[in-house]
Order: sequence, then C-alpha cells, then structure tokens
Amino acid sequence: MEGWEVWSTNNEVFDAVFPCLRELNIENCPQLIEVSLKPLLSVEILMLRGMRGWKGWSINMEVSVLPYLRKLHIDNCPELIKFPPETSNNEVFDAVFPCLKELYINRCPQLIEFSPKTTNSEVSVFPSLRELHISFCPKLIEFSPEKLPKLEILRLEDMLGWKIWSTKDAVFPRLRELYINSCPQLVEVSAEALPLLRLLEISFCDHVVLRSLVQAALSITMLGIVYISGLTYEKFCELSHLFPSSLSILKIVNFDKLGSLSMGLQHLTSLQHLTIKRCPKMKHLPKQLLPKLLSLKIKDCPKLTKRSGGRGSHYYPLISHIPNIRDMIKESDLQEMRYKTLCDFELNIVYASLNPKEDDTIQEWRKQGVVKLGFLQIQHLTSIHKNKVWRGVIEHIGAVEEVSIWNCNEIRYLWESEEEASKVLVNIKKLKVMFCSNLVSLGEKEEEDNFGSSLLSSLRLFCVYGCDKMERCCCPNSIESLHIERCSSLTHVSFPTSATGGDGGQKLKSLDIWDCSKLMEKINNSSTGVLERIYISGWTNLKSLMQLGNFIYLTWLHLDNCPSLESFPDIPLPVLTYLRIEKCERMESFSAHQMSNLTSLKELIIINCANIDTSGHGGVWPPNLCSLEIGRLKKPMSEWGPQSFPSSLVHLSLHDEADVKNFRQLSHLLFPSLTKLRIYNFEELESVSMGVQHLTSLQHLIIWGIIVEPPDNVIPPLYVEGIVFWKD
Repeated sequence: MEGWEVWSTNNEVFDAVFPCLRELNIENCPQLIEVSLKPLLSVEILMLRGMRGWKGWSINMEVSVLPYLRKLHIDNCPELIKFPPETSNNEVFDAVFPCLKELYINRCPQLIEFSPKTTNSEVSVFPSLRELHISFCPKLIEFSPEKLPKLEILRLEDMLGWKIWSTKDAVFPRLRELYINSCPQLVEVSAEALPLLRLLEISFCDHVVLRSLVQAALSITMLGIVYISGLTYEKFCELSHLFPSSLSILKIVNFDKLGSLSMGLQHLTSLQHLTIKRCPKMKHLPKQLLPKLLSLKIKDCPKLTKRSGGRGSHYYPLISHIPNIRDMIKESDLQEMRYKTLCDFELNIVYASLNPKEDDTIQEWRKQGVVKLGFLQIQHLTSIHKNKVWRGVIEHIGAVEEVSIWNCNEIRYLWESEEEASKVLVNIKKLKVMFCSNLVSLGEKEEEDNFGSSLLSSLRLFCVYGCDKMERCCCPNSIESLHIERCSSLTHVSFPTSATGGDGGQKLKSLDIWDCSKLMEKINNSSTGVLERIYISGWTNLKSLMQLGNFIYLTWLHLDNCPSLESFPDIPLPVLTYLRIEKCERMESFSAHQMSNLTSLKELIIINCANIDTSGHGGVWPPNLCSLEIGRLKKPMSEWGPQSFPSSLVHLSLHDEADVKNFRQLSHLLFPSLTKLRIYNFEELESVSMGVQHLTSLQHLIIWGIIVEPPDNVIPPLYVEGIVFWKD
C-alpha cells in the first residue's frame, strides 16, 4: 500500500467493520507516517513491517489502546526514534500494554531509546511481558526499563552504540534466559543478582560484560561464550573461577589465543556437556572433568583433535566412556575410540577417514557387536581403497533396519549384486542414499530383467537424493515407498518382472519423483496396483499417468512442472481427496464427467496451466469440494462464466488476474458459503469493498502482493476475524 499515509482508528467505522479482529499485519507501507489509535479491544497480534516513514504512534487517551495485545512485532521501521509511545501531550502513562507477552523490535536504525516509564513507580508499562527481543538497532544508547516483573527471556543483538547498562534487582526478578550478541561498545555493566537466570549466552562483546553477568548469575546451568574481545588466556583462567558450580552445559567458541582449559574449571562438578569450537591453539582439556562428561563436541581445534583421537591418544583413557563424542575423528583414524561409543541402537559416523588398515577396522566392528545396531548413518566416508571399505562395513551389519548414507563420494555401487546384499542385509527396512556424487547404481552387477522379487524382501522405504551420476535404479520388489530426487543423469527406473517372480512394484504405496529431467517417460515393468500417494515434479518426459498403474486406492496426487503431460486420466478415482496440478502447460481441460466423478475430492489446486479452460467442464466441479485454489489458466477469471460450485466449498484462493479492479467482476466466483478468501497478485485491484456484500459467512480475508484500499463498512461485521494487507 505504497500511497497509504494516515491510519486512524478514531472513528466508529473501524469498530463496526472489525469488532472481532484478532490479528493485524501491516507490511511495506513506506508512506504511512501517521498512526493515531483509539482502543482496539479485540486485537491480540500486531505486526508492523516496512513502515519507512513512521516515527511512532500517538495516543489520545491515558488508557491502553491495545488492552488484549499479546504479541507485537516492529520490523524495518527506520524512522522510529523512541519506544514505547508517548501520549499526545508527551506525558508518561500507565500500563498501555497490560497483556503483552512477546515484544520484538528489529531493524530500527534510528531508535535511540527504550525506556518504558509510568507515572507510578509501582506500575509497569509491560506488566505481563515474558519475552523481549531487540536487534539491529545500532543507535540505541539507552536501555533502561524500570520494571519488567514477569520477563523470562531477554535477547539483545547488534546494538552497536550501546555503552552502559545498569540493572536493579527488581527489574528482572524472573529472568531465566539472557542473550547478548554483537554489542561491542558495551563496556560498563552494573548488574545486580539475577536469581532465576539459568541460561547465559554472550557473543562478540567485551570481557567486562562476561565478568559482570557471570558474577550476577549465581545459578546458571548453561553458559555459552563466543569471541569475547580482550579475553586473554590469563583473564580466562581468572574468570573461569567465577563460573558457578551449577553449570551443566558449557560452550566455548572462537578464541584464537586460548590454548588450555586445564586450570580453573575443577570446581564444575555438575558439568555434563562440553563444546569447544574454532579454538586453533587449544591443546589441553581439564582432565578432572572428562570422566564425568556425557557429551563432548570438538570442532576446528586441530591441535586438540590430534591429542584426542584413537587408541593410545593422550586423552583416550578419559573419553572412551563418553556416550556422545562428535567431530573428534574428523582428522583422525576411525579406531577403538569410536567403537567404544557405540550404543545398541545407533551408530553415527561423521567425517570418517579410514587409514590403510581397514581390515583391522572391520574386525573391530565385528568384535564390538556392530551387528546388533538398529540404525546406521555414515557421512563423508572416504578411503584410499574406495568401495572396499564400504563392502567391508556392509558384511557386518546384518541386524540393521535403517541405513543412511550421506556425502560418501567414493562409493560407486552399494553392493556387488542384490543376491549378495540380500545375504547380509536381512533385516533392512529403510535405505537412504544422499549426495553420493559418484554412485552409478545400487548393484555393480545389475540387470533389470534378472532382478529377483525375493531378494532384499524386508526393504520397505528407498530414498535416493542428489546422486548426479546415477543412471539406473532397479528397485527391489518389496518396497512400499520410493523417493527419487535431483538425480540429473537418471534415465531408467524399474521393478522386477514376472519372468523372475516379480510383480512390477505391486506393493508400492508412495511414489515421489522430483527433478529427474532425463528419466524416460515410463517406469519399466511397472504395474503398481496399490498406490496411495504420488508426488511428481520436474519429470520432463512424462506424457501419461496411465503407465504408473492402477489408481483405485490413490488419495493424494501432486503434479508439478511436467511440460509433456497432456491430459488427466479419465478413470475412476474413488478415494482421491487431494489434487494439485501446477505448471503443466500442455495439460488439457477437464470434462464435466471427470469433475463430477471426483466424488471424494476435498482440495483442488490448479495453477499456471495455460491450456486448461474452465469452460471445458461447463462450470461443473467435484460435488464435495471444500477448498479451491486456482489461477493463471487459459482465460481470465472475468470470462469464465457461471460456475456451479458445491455448497461444501468454503475456502477459495484466486491467483494473478491483471484486469480485475473490484470484486464485482468476480461475483460469479464468490459464493455466500465462503469462510476464507485469499487474493494473490491482482495488480489492478483498487477496492475490496464492492462485490463482497453477500459474503455473510466470511471469517478470513487475506490479500497478498497487491495495493488496495482497506475495506469499508460493507463487509459484514461480527464475522471477519483476520485481515492481512500484504505487499511483497
């Protein structure tokens, strides 16, 4: 709403139009500079974004104008100077936001003051506030709330001009979480006790801030410190003695000069989780603490990693018991340290690089009982012997039910043949292979006509994602869910044939194929009969859905960006409840017979299909349709003619009409039964007041990406719960 300059609720019209308005969003209104409010009794959520000329609102009464407001967001308002607002005579006021629980102020570069004050020192402007977030306000120099009795979460970020902060015991009596990030000028902090504070996170601030707040937070259990300027090794040792013994979680990140944690942490008897990241000089850990840890995470600490990995390492006796060790093997050998951390149900290998002694490694897996695992996830597996390592792994995970392989670029085949794989993967139910750039196919010896139906009989879900060199996918006969996505070289997908005892994927219930541009127009040997869900996107060569099989059980169908698909099958779809067709430029129009036969369809979406003409089905729609989203078809909506919408239709979404200026031109589409109406990108729409008088059941009106004037009092009162004016 680029031309909107003044907004006032000081009239009876607003109350008559929106007596039950609960949520109000105003976005990207750069010319709106004057906001004058009188009480809005029903509003609970208020969002103000992109009001570039707004300097704040004026209040004409010394009472709350938003008595039931629970959430307030102010974002990208560069002229806002002060918050909270003042009364029209510049007097302070009492409890303007009595019910406000969440307040977010973001990207207000001219905001210089946040100092809510009242005439009565015993009364708070925000008596119910529980969360306060202020970020990207570089000129804010005064942050001095007098009383926030119920505040639990405080987050202050990117306040580049903030220099002094003084707190009193009564200001934050219930504060539990405190985050201060990127406040480099804050060098004077006078903090009294924060008795209930449990989480303290300080990043990119001066060491004075850390010292002052640690001294005030005597009961914290979680402490995170990230790049504290001026914090030398000597100062850290001195400061660490102040850490409360109640700490159970400690995170230390981005300290170039910190070489040791050996001293100063011995008193942390409750510490269970320790994280150290990006400390390039770190070499020593506190030995007294390590036996008590449940979790140890070390990343980008090369000197420490070398002392912590594998049997015989400096810290091995102290860390081998820890259930959760992450990233410590990134630059080390995968040896007994990792085996000792195995649990009975899950093995997670991250960034594993095996040395030439893989055979010894594999034998250790056998000794440590890897065959008992229920879940195996391997990421970034590399080895000088490539497939040999993976083949060795697969031989010893017979009880595994779920295997996930990520970013293992040395693997070209998962197994030599499916017959061999079926001898070891006897219990596998889920197999996911993602971003393995050199994977060519599942089996090295793979011929689709000889693919046996009884092999890998336990496999139910198979997912392949982002394997660019995979050319063919011969699927086991037992799978119920197949997901193939972003495999740019894939040309063939097939199931076992009847000649080898297969049934062409008769057990398949869910099929997802996304962005496989070279995939041939059909799935070979397929005769799927129990499909319940189909999601197809970017299958360039698909010409007909009929080749996918029988759709008698199909309940959910999504077709997107299939440029060769010419028609929708004229077959019974007795249980189909959801249908979406988008960017199918050759798709022909439905017939009246097809529409009327979709007796179970509840939700229909047809968008951006230039060849579909609604006149083809004569205004006939599925008899039990509840939700319709439509637009960008062959003819503009104003030329569609009368439509026979069923009385069950309550949600309507309309997209992209360039010639519609008011709703009178769409009267043939707006039925009285509608409870929700969405309008997207009607560039010439000038008013939403005309043409909607008969929508007596309307509860939600959403207008997105267009410029309109707010509706006046012709919209029926008492029913409109939410209205959004949105400009992209």
